[in-house]
Amino acid sequence: MLASLAYVSLSRIPAWSPEMLELARSCLVRNPALGITGALYFDGVQFYQVLEGSEDAVAELYATIRADPRHCAVQTLWDGPITRRRFGAWAMKFVDGSGRAQRLRSRFDYEQVLAAGPDQRDRLQSLARA
Repeated sequence: MLASLAYVSLSRIPAWSPEMLELARSCLVRNPALGITGALYFDGVQFYQVLEGSEDAVAELYATIRADPRHCAVQTLWDGPITRRRFGAWAMKFVDGSGRAQRLRSRFDYEQVLAAGPDQRDRLQSLARA
């Protein structure tokens, strides 16, 4: 069964750093091998990521992500079954908000999303595809 999981977290690394480049590289190598697709927004302050794939692969990857020291305050927004992939062609679509942080942060409504939880799923997934 296909699953989708979205989370937000606060970054401990700067945008355009060697650590961020390594994170991007590892996503592009690891995710296809796991059958994972999705999107990652990063503005130098926060991460917002949507993962999709088999339930086991998503759970395994998310456990690794939660333990990653490059971020903190990881909050799961939703986790559940899906009928189709929304990011099927993307091993990981990167949305770079570092140069447009103010505009994109307001589009992603980080604080409101945390308060609203899974009710925001469709809106956030459409924003991540933008």
